[in-house]
Amino acid sequence: MAAHERHFRALLAAALLAALHCPLVWSAASIPLGAEGIKMGSLRFDPPQLDFQDEFTCVAHHERVNIYCDGCHDFLSVESASSDVADIIPALTPRSGVKKNKKGKSPVIAILHVMFIAQQPGEVHGRIAVSTTAGVINYEVKGNATANQYRIDPVVHSKVSGGEVMHHPLSVFNPFNEVMQISQVFTNDTFIQLLAPGEFRQAGHKRTPAGSGSLLPERAGSAWKIQPQEQSIVGYAKFTLPPGKYRGFIEIRIEGHPTRILIPVTLGVVKVTGIKISPEIVDFQTLVSSVQARSIWLSVTNLNSQPIQLLSLFDPTQNPNLQISGFDHKKGISVSSGSMVRFAKVTYHGSREGAVHGKLQLIVNDTDAVSATLDVPYKANVLYGSLGFMNDKTKFLATPGRVTSTMRAIMVSNNFSVPILIRSAKIDDASFKISHFQPDTVLQPGEAASLMHLEYTSNGSSALCTRDLELATNVTAMKIPLQVYHGNLHCQMEHGELQECSAAASAGSLDLDLGILSVSEARRSRLNITNLNPVNVTIESFSFSHPSVSLHMDGMYSPQGIQTRGSRPIPRQSNTKKVLTLQPGHRLALTLEVLEKEPTVAGGPSVNASVQLVTKRGEKITIRIRYESVLGGLSFSPASLRFEASFPGRVQNRVVAARSTFEQPLQLSAVRSTDSRIIPELLTKTLKPLARTEVVRVYYDPAKVSMPSGAGAAEDSARELFAASESGETVHWNTPLTLDSLEQWMARQKSVTHVHGRGTDIIEAMLIFDTNIVWGATLQVQASLMQPHALFEPMLAFDLTQVGATKARWLLAQNPSDSPLALQLVFPVCTDQAMKSRSSLAQQNQTSTAPDATWSSALAADCEGGRAFHLGPEAEGQIWHVEPYGEASIGPVIFEPFQHAQFRTTLYVRNNLTTLHPVELNGHGGSSRLVFPEGVLEFNLTISDFAEEEDGSGLQNLGKLRLNESDDLYVSKSGWLSWMTANQTESAVEDSEKGSKPWWRQRRLAVTRSIVATNDCELPVEVAQIDIGGIPGCSAFGFEVQDCQLPITVAPRESVAFMVSFTPEVVASRWVQPKQQKTLKIMRRAWVSHELVSEVASILLENVLMYDVEWHRPKTSPLDDFRALSLGEADVNFEVWQGGKAEELQRWVRSDSAEVVGSHSMLAYDGIHTLKHTIDRFPEAEFYQYLQTPQMSWVFASDAFQQGESFADPGNLCRDQRWNCTDFVWQPPHCREEVRCVGQVLHDYPHYSQGVMEQQIANNGLPLSTVYLTPLSKQVAVWNAFASKRNILFQHHFPSEGVDGVPSSAFVPIQFSPKRYGCNSTESSSPDGGFSCHLEAKRLLIVASPAFVTEGDAAYFAERFRLDKESYDRLFDLWRQHDGDAYQAACRWLQETGSSKWGGWIRFSKQVDFIREFPPMSGCFPTFYLFFLAAVTVAFTEKYLLKSLKACKRWCTRPPAQNPNWEPTDLSDIQRRMNDRASYTTPDFTSKLVASRSASFVEVKMALLKGSMGFMSFFRDEEDFCEDSGRAMIPPQASSCFRQYFHSSLQVLIYIVTSGLANIAVSALTFALATGMVGALLAEVRATKENNKQVDPLLQVEDWYTNWLSDMQTVTVLIDDFKFLPTFFITYMIGQDVTRWLEWLRTMFRVQGRLHDVGLVVATSYRKVNDPQIGKQQRQMLFKWYRYLNAIHYLGYFKLAPSIGASGDEVLQDLRTAGLLKEAECQQLQFAGTKLRDTLVSWLGTLWHDELERGWVQSSDSDVFMRKICELRGILAQLSDMQDLRISQMVRVMMVVVTNILLGLALIGYPTKMYEDTTECIQFWPLIACYLYFICYRGMLHVMFLLDKGPFYAKGDCVNIDALLISTERYMFHIFRTSFKSSQQKNTKYPLPDRPQEPAAV
Repeated sequence: MAAHERHFRALLAAALLAALHCPLVWSAASIPLGAEGIKMGSLRFDPPQLDFQDEFTCVAHHERVNIYCDGCHDFLSVESASSDVADIIPALTPRSGVKKNKKGKSPVIAILHVMFIAQQPGEVHGRIAVSTTAGVINYEVKGNATANQYRIDPVVHSKVSGGEVMHHPLSVFNPFNEVMQISQVFTNDTFIQLLAPGEFRQAGHKRTPAGSGSLLPERAGSAWKIQPQEQSIVGYAKFTLPPGKYRGFIEIRIEGHPTRILIPVTLGVVKVTGIKISPEIVDFQTLVSSVQARSIWLSVTNLNSQPIQLLSLFDPTQNPNLQISGFDHKKGISVSSGSMVRFAKVTYHGSREGAVHGKLQLIVNDTDAVSATLDVPYKANVLYGSLGFMNDKTKFLATPGRVTSTMRAIMVSNNFSVPILIRSAKIDDASFKISHFQPDTVLQPGEAASLMHLEYTSNGSSALCTRDLELATNVTAMKIPLQVYHGNLHCQMEHGELQECSAAASAGSLDLDLGILSVSEARRSRLNITNLNPVNVTIESFSFSHPSVSLHMDGMYSPQGIQTRGSRPIPRQSNTKKVLTLQPGHRLALTLEVLEKEPTVAGGPSVNASVQLVTKRGEKITIRIRYESVLGGLSFSPASLRFEASFPGRVQNRVVAARSTFEQPLQLSAVRSTDSRIIPELLTKTLKPLARTEVVRVYYDPAKVSMPSGAGAAEDSARELFAASESGETVHWNTPLTLDSLEQWMARQKSVTHVHGRGTDIIEAMLIFDTNIVWGATLQVQASLMQPHALFEPMLAFDLTQVGATKARWLLAQNPSDSPLALQLVFPVCTDQAMKSRSSLAQQNQTSTAPDATWSSALAADCEGGRAFHLGPEAEGQIWHVEPYGEASIGPVIFEPFQHAQFRTTLYVRNNLTTLHPVELNGHGGSSRLVFPEGVLEFNLTISDFAEEEDGSGLQNLGKLRLNESDDLYVSKSGWLSWMTANQTESAVEDSEKGSKPWWRQRRLAVTRSIVATNDCELPVEVAQIDIGGIPGCSAFGFEVQDCQLPITVAPRESVAFMVSFTPEVVASRWVQPKQQKTLKIMRRAWVSHELVSEVASILLENVLMYDVEWHRPKTSPLDDFRALSLGEADVNFEVWQGGKAEELQRWVRSDSAEVVGSHSMLAYDGIHTLKHTIDRFPEAEFYQYLQTPQMSWVFASDAFQQGESFADPGNLCRDQRWNCTDFVWQPPHCREEVRCVGQVLHDYPHYSQGVMEQQIANNGLPLSTVYLTPLSKQVAVWNAFASKRNILFQHHFPSEGVDGVPSSAFVPIQFSPKRYGCNSTESSSPDGGFSCHLEAKRLLIVASPAFVTEGDAAYFAERFRLDKESYDRLFDLWRQHDGDAYQAACRWLQETGSSKWGGWIRFSKQVDFIREFPPMSGCFPTFYLFFLAAVTVAFTEKYLLKSLKACKRWCTRPPAQNPNWEPTDLSDIQRRMNDRASYTTPDFTSKLVASRSASFVEVKMALLKGSMGFMSFFRDEEDFCEDSGRAMIPPQASSCFRQYFHSSLQVLIYIVTSGLANIAVSALTFALATGMVGALLAEVRATKENNKQVDPLLQVEDWYTNWLSDMQTVTVLIDDFKFLPTFFITYMIGQDVTRWLEWLRTMFRVQGRLHDVGLVVATSYRKVNDPQIGKQQRQMLFKWYRYLNAIHYLGYFKLAPSIGASGDEVLQDLRTAGLLKEAECQQLQFAGTKLRDTLVSWLGTLWHDELERGWVQSSDSDVFMRKICELRGILAQLSDMQDLRISQMVRVMMVVVTNILLGLALIGYPTKMYEDTTECIQFWPLIACYLYFICYRGMLHVMFLLDKGPFYAKGDCVNIDALLISTERYMFHIFRTSFKSSQQKNTKYPLPDRPQEPAAV
């Protein structure tokens, strides 16, 4: 009642407050409750507000707030509290009811606990909303936080994919100067799973650890011991969450620190589907060396609801530096829904510099091709180089106990090939301070600079740590390690921890209390001293305080464990100076030995000794030893213990006694064994003095695991897994035998045994006794281990087994022990990953003798061979028990080979006696396989195989026929297109008409070949069936296997020979028969038999007789077929049913409008039928008389078809008044008038047997109606009646395809009166006819049109085309097999029957014409046209097109018209005129191209073609010539050399393509193309001849084809006889032209020589050229001689060289412009006309005599001068006359004629001579031969013509006269000026050039 009342009051208060609009939210120290006029009391918070100041992030801080209520009513209570910020977490503890304090104080109604945990540094302001029954009250909370010293950050992920597996590392920094121990990591939130650091290594694999809510030190190991100033990962937080928002905490507790560290976790999980790959971009960052590589693991998260399969991972670009490993490309990787799998490791090698971007493609099993391929982008930057720094500048000494500061300058060098931008530098340690650093510093390649100053401040602690100075650059992130060290050494006593030596000494960790020891007992203890500093530490001295103590150095070891210094003792003299230097990371191993020789005084003090080590830095390491020594000893009986040989399962034991000679009782503290198989059991712990006491019982248990010295975790696991049950340990039954556990067992086996030749293993062990006086007293134990010799069979061998088959065997087990034996068969579990790791281990150790490599290889081989062995279902997991000394068969073990190989593996028997026992399994997989080494059985038939022995003609080269299904013999129409037959000659036809067989039937060729079949496998093979072309049996398609007696057994590795005969039935498909050029229209009706017969005839007519076939598909009645034949709508009907057509047939045949050309052997019948089950029930129903009775009418009564089908009457016969149908149902007249017809006859189309059955019904008075249906509907009705045993009457014909599922024997015809019994047998096509008899069976006719009869081959075929009942039946069967395809059925039937069936129907008499159409476009004629067009194109291009283009170019670039009064005076005009004169022939394109690339190859030719001459390129100046020696301008170089010689192959080739010989190559191409035209015609003629022989092999008619070929052979003979004459002519003429061309050169050189002689005489006659008075005049006279001689040399080539020209005025103008003649001299020479050169020579004589009279020349030289002048004139005249000294033109013309005749004969005859015996249209070698033939003969003519034109023709073998002119002028220049004095002044006008310079144009 009180509760209800309080509830009521609360509601009432709330209603009143709401009515009065009282605000309920307050924020004050004392908050009044209620509205105005209503007092409810007030709430008060203590303290009024919370202020958290200077707190740390991620560290929880708690405060308590009391909530008081002053004057409150008892119904007021506090309900909840919430915060508006995540950093403030309130927790409310309410107190219900109001109870006032006895003293009158306000009661505490609630306690508010507030936890402040800042997530980020900075200020925090928030409110706590306290909900009460009277409203919401706000409480203010604020705080200020700084970053925590543990460097812990909150876990915040705002957008995580749902289902994605995410791992977040938990990292903790140790800010203290001592080791910090993490004691626990835990969480109370279930969505957080914690993993230890070691457990995360397996994350991403198929078995990802699930994690837990708490981690303890046992799972974390050493990772939770964080060294001072170090940071370590203490665990991982794993999240796999559905969509939603999550908040929680992870708490980390530190041992010895009360601080509560909370890591806030905030997750926002969104729903995502699909596949997520992480990382999204594989960034290999920057690699800085060619050997550096960086690897990144790829993980995939399946966010779909279904599992996915990763099929393939590859790089589309095949980057050789990218390597993918860890992906199983064979099996793929399966990823279940919602899981994450680490599926591949991608490694990039920096073997090539540059930035690389690409993508990997991951293929998954998605049906969508787009989503099935996932792209994984990757990028890498390879830049060789490094940032160097000085190592000694990065080490800082922290002096313990003293605050120091060290400043270092950090030098950084750029060893990259690009500038390095250093953006920033940082170090996460407050002890270091960076100064003098400029951000964005640029270091050029090779530059070194002081980057910053680094100050380290030591706080006085003993620090030893490494901090990273991180430099962010534009290339890579560099970390410079900064090493802080204290210089002290670290010590570790035996079984102790490694710690600083000074701290250990202070803590007493280096004190050694040896207790009581025996006199003369040497007691040892080991000590390791390690230098963890980055600098060397030197130990300067060792000191000993007692003589019983000594030190021995066991060695010095590097950080890798390599011994650097050997063992040696340390002398025991006191204060011995012995310097030992410990390098960084090195360890000094010492052994401390105490050997006391005197006992300690009884009751006296213990001996205290010490050893002190002093380092160079002043550190003193003191080791204190305390002990007491007594007299006495300990002995055992027996002195050594030996056990008998035993095996696992048998345990022996012996007792050992001991005797003590010590004065006091001896206490045994422990006894231990060095071998776990020797097990001591302590019997007593006290030995009295001098008493013999049994102290220990020793057990020998071979089943225990051996634990030798140094054994590790593998032996520990083996002990747990394989311990024997006899010793109290359990064998792990039904657990997988992994390769790891198997390797551990093998390691145990090796450690147990050392095999000897006796078959036993010797075990040697020591029992070690520890007492209170003697440590390590030993007793030797020996035992022998032997294996049970009768436990299992050593090997289980399987016989040769067929691949795919299975064979089972059982294993016999014997129990030799006296206890029950438990057995279980198990195979090792071989995973792909384990196999790969072991295979790689075996490969790495293949040359090693280490047992690990041998075991790995053996295990890998066992796994590979074990795929063929498995246990039977009943043996899986089965445990057998064998009684003592009993035996049992266990198994089965099944061998199932999967390939031809020998398989070996090891089966392990898990047992309680030996733990595991290996049994070798050996099996050989084989099979029986029949192979044909020859591959293909070939039948190469020739003409002799087909012709009679006395007749050599016949078919030629039938080609290859292969014994397989790939010969296009069936399957499709294209296969039939390759079937052909040979023609039968007229004589063969005549013989056939006389009763003989056709020629291909007269001689049935049977060619027999042998093919060898070999069984190349290990098991016998049995040949049970032979199929040929898919047809079972030993014969088909003309092939027959002789002596085919099946089955045939072939033994292993044996062979058998099959004799196969081949009887050709068709001709090879590649023989082309001529078309008949006639189209035949074959009539095709819709019923099946008609379609089949028409298809058979069509195939033979079209593909064998080569007619064009068209179908005529009439839609009218079959009665109209005769009319269609007469009108030419169709040519032939190959199946005509006579029923009801007698009248029409007689009428059309009698009028010769159609002709019956043949008939089939098949009788056709049509009539009314019923089913056999009806006749069995009503036998009388078989005859029509009984159908007249009412009883029988009701038997066939049916209302299934009230009306017929409109589609069943395409001819609209039912509309005819004679039919009078209703709804396509016909009724006889008596049914419409007298009686009711209840019976029905189902009828096909009414035009099938038109009107016949209707007449039978009407004229015999049968009460039956006829309903017209489509054939399909009728067949369905018949099948339903047959299936349901109903009675039915239906129209049926034969031959017919029948009804599917109803045998033909089920059809019973209704019998009517035979014709001879007086019934009306007149057949009519109308129902009102009088026919009433039985419709007799008649032959199926072949009716053709008159035009068809005139087609010889087609008519011949129609006359002989006959199908019998067997053929029809087989055609119907094939039609059903091919799903109603009539064409395929006909093809198959023709293939099966072969030409033996239809060969007699064929006669082919069409001959092949050479020109079958106009224009001819078949055969080789297209090739002929192609050669013709190519030849015309090449010839036109050569003769006209290029010349036209050149002329057009010349016209377009012609110079503008000149002023007739213009007179050229410029040197450039000379060059232009010379170019115009030389333009009679233009440079070809090849020469221009070569000149543009390498002008030296064609410089002479291009100089002549362009008309350029260095001789006419400068002006001769008299003033310049008369200058002193060294100051005149030397004449320039010539435009090219005189003549070019070609030596290398490249130079010769260039000469050929740039000379006129290239035109010969083009002409030869035209000739070769013309040869190809002739060859194409020749090939077509031969093909026509061969085709005609193939059509009729016996054809002996010599037509024009053969004659033409014979004539062509005659031409080849004529060529051989005619070849000598042109060869002789050419040889003679070329010899003459070569001689004349050489004479040209000799004459030119003689002209130059005479000029040199004259110049020499003149130059030596002037003696006073340096005379001050007349020297200048003599120099001027020498210049005149200089001009005249060079002008004479130039005029010597007048009218010879094209560039000089043939005009006297122009040549004089050129000489005047060049300064060689003056104006007056040119005017005087104009009168000389054509004798310019001779006139100028005469001026030389006149000038000489004038100078002689002046006395300037020597009179003694006159005779020599005049003689040289005369010789010069003569040789110049000879040079001018050389062009007239040519050979006889008559001989030249005759030679050209004879050569062209030879080439014409070669054009015709050479293709015939060289063409192979083939029909190919193009023959390569005849074209090449004719091409070379033309080059040889026509090329020699061209050479002769070029030589005849002389050496000045630019496109021949030419010379450049400019070289001679320049050479002569330079000669004159030097000899005339040789006596000029040298100038003493510097030549400023014409400085001496390094090479001749071109003078400026005037």
